[in-house]
Amino acid sequence: MLYLLALSVAYEGELANVDAFDQPGVESYKRILGPRLKEMKMKR
Repeated sequence: MLYLLALSVAYEGELANVDAFDQPGVESYKRILGPRLKEMKMKR
């Protein structure tokens, strides 16, 4: 059942010309907030 759901997501992404398994913005989010999170942890 889970395989069928993943396959349907991939298929719909192809129809919409979108990479359904891409995570846009995640790496930039980590790069921006990483130092701030470390500071917050050190303050505790």
